[in-house]
Amino acid sequence: EAEAEGEAEGDAESDGEAEEEDGESSEQEPGSGSGSSAWCGDSSARASAKAARAAALFSLEAERQLTRALKNAVAHAEEDNGAQLSEEERALLAAHPLRVAAMRDARERTAARKTQLAAAAAEVEEDENVVLNKVEKLAQMMREARHTVVYTGAGISTAASIPDYRGPQGIWTLSKKGSSVSSAARAGMVDKAQTRPTTAHMALAAMHKAG
Repeated sequence: EAEAEGEAEGDAESDGEAEEEDGESSEQEPGSGSGSSAWCGDSSARASAKAARAAALFSLEAERQLTRALKNAVAHAEEDNGAQLSEEERALLAAHPLRVAAMRDARERTAARKTQLAAAAAEVEEDENVVLNKVEKLAQMMREARHTVVYTGAGISTAASIPDYRGPQGIWTLSKKGSSVSSAARAGMVDKAQTRPTTAHMALAAMHKAG
């Protein structure tokens, strides 16, 4: 009987330990579930951020395409009084009047600027009487001045075989024709030992010597 009672007590203790282990297991399961929920939350946030970035990029690209389409439509509208405009382009221009007006204004300013630059770059040959009047006025100013500084362009040396910036062999001219800047610079190089002062150089030297 004593042995039977001991075995019964041992079985009871084993059952108790098993129940404790089951309790510990059941306590750990909620914790592991919370970690899984947190991971899912982080993954969802990353997915949302990625989707937002993709949407922003798509919106930016759509805006670029719209701008290009509007620019092309505005350019076509100025050609042959809009004869080259398609129906789609006409609808596009009508749908964005403010942007079209801004683009046309920008094109007009650019064209005006190009015209000004072309006029400034053009060489002007004045009438002889106009030149003489300017020379007399300049001489009077130099006589009345205490000091005189002569500020000239590269053209003062072209007669000495030194090319100017926009001359036939100038860097700007050759670059416009497709030559690289380095090759254009080499083409403009001359042997300074072979050059001689021009009439303009000698006139300036004579005025300096005369005081």
